[in-house]
Amino acid sequence: MRAVVELICTENGLAFQRDRFGNVIVRLGSAAAGRPLVLAAHMDHPGFEIVRPLGSRRWVARFNGGVPDDYFHAGIPVRLLPGVIPARLGKRLSTGKQFEVIASRIDLTHQPHPRFAVWELEDFAVRLFARHELIGLTRYMFDPVNPLWIRGLSLFHLFLPGLLLWLLATLGYDPRALPAQALLSWVVLPVSYLVSAPEKNVNWVFGPAGRPQKRLPPRLYFSLVMLFFPACVYLPSHALFQAVFKRPG
Repeated sequence: MRAVVELICTENGLAFQRDRFGNVIVRLGSAAAGRPLVLAAHMDHPGFEIVRPLGSRRWVARFNGGVPDDYFHAGIPVRLLPGVIPARLGKRLSTGKQFEVIASRIDLTHQPHPRFAVWELEDFAVRLFARHELIGLTRYMFDPVNPLWIRGLSLFHLFLPGLLLWLLATLGYDPRALPAQALLSWVVLPVSYLVSAPEKNVNWVFGPAGRPQKRLPPRLYFSLVMLFFPACVYLPSHALFQAVFKRPG
């Protein structure tokens, strides 16, 4: 990693030196520019090393570092560097930690050849208002690889909560909604488990936060999910809505 940092500095005409502890010190500007600003960063974090290209937007990346397999799954957002190119992790290419990496941008003509990649943790709401994301659940909304009309279909998430609350305030809350919602989930969740792939993890039936888990047997985890939604989501919501909203009629 230190050699890569020094190579990037050399290519960009940045003055640098190693101190006796092995740190790379990069200086930009001159002392006459004012009070110095010091920025520090680690060079020992694990990451992906680009091994070879597979196409115009695809590469083989080897992960260097002691990170459990739970953290690797298709679709996880990464950044290719240099160039800060948004990309995602593809399929595993070997028993070792070698993966396909796919760039999100279609035209990379003027981008530098990537040398390594790092994980990116993102979330739609923060990305929408602050141009940054947290956990990647809705990163697809900003991925130009996905057609605009597909991404547009998910915009209902923005106005639907407000619409539902307005309907509850206007029409009231029917207590029969609890068993109806529980029964609906016990149909949707098994279908998601049976017809979707673990790397897609539809409705989190294979793991929390969109990532397949490995700590529990898959069927045991799925059984807990079937109990979790009614007990920890629907039942508290039911109690809250009964306390806040009137009954219909």
